[in-house]
Amino acid sequence: MKTREKLFVALYVLFLVFLYLLSSTDLIIKERRQEVCPVSIVADTTSDEYYVNFKKGMDQAAMEFHADVRFVTLYEENQADQQIEMLMREQQDGARALVAAAVDETRLEKALADKQISVPIVLVGTELPMDKVAAVLMTDTYEMGKTLAQKAIDENDPNVMFYVFGGKKENSKVRRFYDGITSVLEKEGRTMVRVNDTEEGETFRSTIESLVYPKSMEAVILALDPRSLETTADILAGSSVYQTYVKGLYGRGTTVKILNELDRGIIRGICVTDEFSLGYLSVRQAVAAAKNQTMQDPLILPNYYIEKADLRNPEYEKMLYPIE
Repeated sequence: MKTREKLFVALYVLFLVFLYLLSSTDLIIKERRQEVCPVSIVADTTSDEYYVNFKKGMDQAAMEFHADVRFVTLYEENQADQQIEMLMREQQDGARALVAAAVDETRLEKALADKQISVPIVLVGTELPMDKVAAVLMTDTYEMGKTLAQKAIDENDPNVMFYVFGGKKENSKVRRFYDGITSVLEKEGRTMVRVNDTEEGETFRSTIESLVYPKSMEAVILALDPRSLETTADILAGSSVYQTYVKGLYGRGTTVKILNELDRGIIRGICVTDEFSLGYLSVRQAVAAAKNQTMQDPLILPNYYIEKADLRNPEYEKMLYPIE
């Protein structure tokens, strides 16, 4: 073989080796590694059962925006100090941004003012001044309460008694929802009774029993939170007599149980927001906040009134039963 041919073969072999190195290793050109942003979400409850669609949106955003997301729940219900401790712990463990559904905005605002929490925080469901947080994502629960109360009035007899069922403790989101309900009932001159309860629902049950005997009267029940709505639906589902006297059960929430009871007719109507989008946007904004990008104004998601027939509506079906 001539010298020129040998040189050509050698160069060709070297070229093949060079191509192999480019395609299979980073010895020649190092591929840019995608930075992963640690984000921690601290809920306002002890369970994630009320965050099913939220977590689907959260997981979708985590993939799209390269976030390592931790979802943390409380050990005890309505413990604002415990939530602050958890937020501080997640911060110490390396979270570059936090997301919180605040148990108590006042307590959280104080923690931010005292510099207990120094990484950016995105607030979900409730509101603080925008100079205190990186972003606020919420729905207007006051308007949601007004919508629910007006629907209950329009769909029932003028002389029906209204009961408002709520948990033993409440946060500001529940209070605003309650204020929206009462503003409509008072304006329409409707009689209303507020009933607090234990987690077991015994007070709810005894109140419903009193409608049958000794009162023998018809009533409408508005539940202030998803747990109270589920508990009341369980009580009504167990007795056709109760269902005769309770002419309508209304509330808010998108858990599987709530949607199933709406489909069965035990629950007559619910107000909902797009929980998938709420979860998705919370992670997206948290990643942006870690890069020093903040929102100037709160983002308020719309709310919707849903009845049994709407469960088959493609527009609502996609929101209520999202697929990641």
